[in-house]
This record gives sequence, structure tokens and C-alpha cells, in this order.
Amino acid sequence: MLGDLPGKPFLLVQVACDLYLPTVTANLVDKGIIGQNLPYLWQTGGKMLLVSA
Repeated sequence: MLGDLPGKPFLLVQVACDLYLPTVTANLVDKGIIGQNLPYLWQTGGKMLLVSA
């Protein structure tokens, strides 16, 4: 059980990012595409790249 301990924080970060990306995608469509806000599209796209990395 203690052998798995070092990897658990990474798994927690991965799960948090996996749950965050659909919210960011929904905001991208609602505020960026529908609202025709090009700077918001670039900013949100950059956030998505950082979260994915």
C-alpha cells in the first residue's frame, strides 16, 4: 500500500484536469464562439493546452 503513495497526487491532478476540461469547453462555445469573442477563444485555448499538458 505504501508503494502506491507517490503516484496518488498525480492521479488526483489528472482527475481534476479531466473534470475541468468539459467546463472550459462549454465556456469556449458559449462565450467565445457564440459570442464571437476571438480574444476569449485564444485565451481559453491556451488554458486548455496548459491543462492538457
